[in-house]
Amino acid sequence: MNSLSVFRRRGAIVRRSRVVASAVMAATMGVIALPSAAHAQPDVAQSVVVSQVPAAFTPKILDGTVSAIAVVGTTTVVGGTFTQVQPAAGGAVEVHSYLVAFDSTTGAIQETFAPVLDGEVQSLDVVGTSVVVGGLFTHVNGVARRGIVRLNVTDGSTVSTFVGKLDNGQVNSVVVRGNLIYLAGRFTAVNGVARSGLAVVDATTGALGALNLPVGSSRNQAVGASVTRIALSPDGSTLVVGGNFQTIAGLARNQLALVNTATGTVSTWATSRFEAMCSTSDYTDINDIGYSPDGRYFVLATTGGPFPGTLCDSATRWDSGRTGAGQEPTWVDSTGGDTLTAVAVTGSAVYLGGHQRWFNNSSGHNSAGAGAISRVGIGALDPVSGVPLAWDPTLQRNEGVGDLLATSTGLWIGYDANLVGGLNRPRIAFLPAEGGQTILAIKPNQLPGSLVVAGTDGSLTTRNYNGVTFGTSAPVVDKGSVLWGQVSGAFAAGNRVFYATSNGHLWTASFNGVSVGAPVDTGSWFDFTGVVGMTLDNGRLYYVTGDGALYYRMFSPSSMTVGSERFTAAATGYAGIRSLFVANGQLYFVKTATHTLWRIPLVGGVPTGTAQQASGPGVDALVWSAAASFLVSGDAPPVIRPPGHVLVAPPATGGTVAPHRPVVR
Repeated sequence: MNSLSVFRRRGAIVRRSRVVASAVMAATMGVIALPSAAHAQPDVAQSVVVSQVPAAFTPKILDGTVSAIAVVGTTTVVGGTFTQVQPAAGGAVEVHSYLVAFDSTTGAIQETFAPVLDGEVQSLDVVGTSVVVGGLFTHVNGVARRGIVRLNVTDGSTVSTFVGKLDNGQVNSVVVRGNLIYLAGRFTAVNGVARSGLAVVDATTGALGALNLPVGSSRNQAVGASVTRIALSPDGSTLVVGGNFQTIAGLARNQLALVNTATGTVSTWATSRFEAMCSTSDYTDINDIGYSPDGRYFVLATTGGPFPGTLCDSATRWDSGRTGAGQEPTWVDSTGGDTLTAVAVTGSAVYLGGHQRWFNNSSGHNSAGAGAISRVGIGALDPVSGVPLAWDPTLQRNEGVGDLLATSTGLWIGYDANLVGGLNRPRIAFLPAEGGQTILAIKPNQLPGSLVVAGTDGSLTTRNYNGVTFGTSAPVVDKGSVLWGQVSGAFAAGNRVFYATSNGHLWTASFNGVSVGAPVDTGSWFDFTGVVGMTLDNGRLYYVTGDGALYYRMFSPSSMTVGSERFTAAATGYAGIRSLFVANGQLYFVKTATHTLWRIPLVGGVPTGTAQQASGPGVDALVWSAAASFLVSGDAPPVIRPPGHVLVAPPATGGTVAPHRPVVR
């Protein structure tokens, strides 16, 4: 984090200079302000990346922060620290403290919804036609209701059958599934029964459930252990728990744990990646958790500062279905020192909001490092690779985003500033799915398939391959203007081929199996000079440079962005090879000295076991002298380019082109 680094409690985002005073004041009231996130209602799967232009109908919230958003039927309810609201078209300023409701399509403020709370709202979810509210309040509509309450959306009245409440402390996060409400926060008792930081209550009555997994051993001794954020898998089987703790139910789990909801026990899943201390001013590094709509993974948004080798100030994807210790993220995208406060996952994109200035910034230290992409306040990552998509509406940079919620019609953003995309949308904005752009998933290559071979003689041919034998070679009808014999590596993504040339550029051209289109320069920041072979699999761009190692960087074909961090998949064994491709989970490569094709299994993205010869002298009659080779598939993502990102065609002679690089702002 930079000089404006933040300490984020649930919804309220305050400067660090105020942390100590706020904590002391809160302690005297029996409530401690903690960093946390608001997202509770599940994100909805979307087939597009939403529009960058915010709708004009949203009302104006004139002060404070919007920390939580929920949609109940045709009504949107937002909560936070605000007190004043105004219709979108202007007019009289209305008093709505901590909660307001309005029509989800017209923005008309619902005047009948007028609950009275005495403290801020930090989380919202939905039960039927009512909204579940969690926060720092102690009274609602004149009656003692500490931390949690159910309110009728029609008139803001309290649902009388629901009597659950905290005995002390606060609720940071509420999540509803079926007839259960999961509560997370800083508390020691619910309904008069001991519960530490985590509990479940009946959604109808508020009666306390059996779940009892106390958190302990606070990371920051200024306050007691607590849970700041929970997220539930779509099928309700797994609860992800994040917060200020080092143990849960007596088991060592530093800041992050998974719970089996059927048994009410802590999963064997564990990671050591949050044991390292980031900023000592933060009670926890985990600000928000978002589950993918299909339940295949969850994403964390963190704070903590620019500490290399840690997961501070980053977004990370964690795949589901894993057990045991030593868990590692599938990908990491670092901001280079700025806090992320909210996440929404839709399947087509991972949306992130916060205090950030960049993504893809693993080498930055409150500055733009190599490969950094400017994404001020809000941005979207490719779910497969974790590198930025071209989506860039920009958000006025204040302290952060309180909540992101994806619905079937678009993306809601709650924050503490006024401008989205340069347009005045105070504290609440809606980016519609209509007018968005489709991102098609790139599936892993499967056999049988068609292998395209670029010969060192400049030829371009195709052969069918079933994993055992190769079919007859046939020339590609129209190989285009590419000088294929000078290509140093290539891979296909849908109906496009990407290839590197000796001048260090990464090019792309359309390819339908018959004709190669006009080449264009992707403008990659990464210099491909020295690369002698490459391929793409599951968001990893594998490449070799002749030094014997196999490297990879993350890559998104949709935005044509190369990841800023280099990983070593294998330190040795890859000297004298080129022409890589992946099929059926195996890495294929050509040994140039023997003109043979070899393959080795990829396990967890790493070559594992012993390579076996697949073709060439000694196996069949083929002699491999390919400059590059790639399998083709039918999944074609549209190429989505950032504003001002010009694609430059190479000269027909294949000569040198002046480097074109995206501007890092």
